[in-house]
Amino acid sequence: ARLLTKHAGSEVLCVHCESKTATFKKIVLPVGKSVSKKKIAIAYELAKKFASNIHLIALNKQEKALDEKSAGSLIASYRYLRDITNMPIECNTIVGKNLADAAMHYAEMIEADLILIDEGAESDLKMALWRGKIFNHSLVTVMSVQSVADRSKIKYRA
Repeated sequence: ARLLTKHAGSEVLCVHCESKTATFKKIVLPVGKSVSKKKIAIAYELAKKFASNIHLIALNKQEKALDEKSAGSLIASYRYLRDITNMPIECNTIVGKNLADAAMHYAEMIEADLILIDEGAESDLKMALWRGKIFNHSLVTVMSVQSVADRSKIKYRA
């Protein structure tokens, strides 16, 4: 599964055997240091199809306030999503060590149906950490979105 995810030429939907996949009513979008418009657009299409709620989450390592870059990315992601839809959107900050753990914990806490990640945009973690944490241990379905540029880098490394 890891090799397929790493070398696939398109988006990969990873479904753990215990995952609920009949519908995606709660979609979690972790927000890193940058805005992933492709990930947001895919979340929008899924939310439109399944009448879902979208949950934007950002990592708060300081327990007091988000750092300026993370706060800016969360606000920009919310505004971009708000510009294309009037669907319910929730924004939350999660205290934790890394975005992968925070995303899994939050998704399990709200009983989410999908975690949608962009390994390139959530750049505060290495890709291997996302794969090790999310893909191998999440009971929530995970979809990884990669840009064409990210895929070409992977092909050159392979």
